[in-house]
Amino acid sequence: MASDRDMFECVWLDNTANSTEENKDIQKKLRLIIKKLHMFDNVETCEKYLRNTTKESVILIVSGAFGRQIIPKIHDLPQIIAFYVFCQNKRSNEEWTNKYNKLGIVCTSSSELISCISKDQSTRTGTEENPLISVISSNCDSMESRNASFL
Repeated sequence: MASDRDMFECVWLDNTANSTEENKDIQKKLRLIIKKLHMFDNVETCEKYLRNTTKESVILIVSGAFGRQIIPKIHDLPQIIAFYVFCQNKRSNEEWTNKYNKLGIVCTSSSELISCISKDQSTRTGTEENPLISVISSNCDSMESRNASFL
């Protein structure tokens, strides 16, 4: 029987995702939340993968620059359930992302990114947060609570 973590896939598009120790640490923490993690450093390759994936529930993490390029092209794909922008300039990226309803968060902190993804995944799967992740404090509004305010 497949676990809740098997139902989801995380795709991370960033030209530095594999090159820093912080990002490698983030990858380890993400795998505690979502078993399957794919890394891309090229927008076109990532877009092709997303369009052809057979997974029904894909969570996308993008840098600000790559997000501006790919989100308008793939946002409406049914397999994309949420995207998170992990960037260095929160304010400028909040401007272009605010029109997309699948936005999880725009953040500059790795702990905030992990905390929000963990919280959102717990909501999606109906399970408690991973105890290894829940110790991270969160100031983020999860996608579900933000969208609920529009109802």
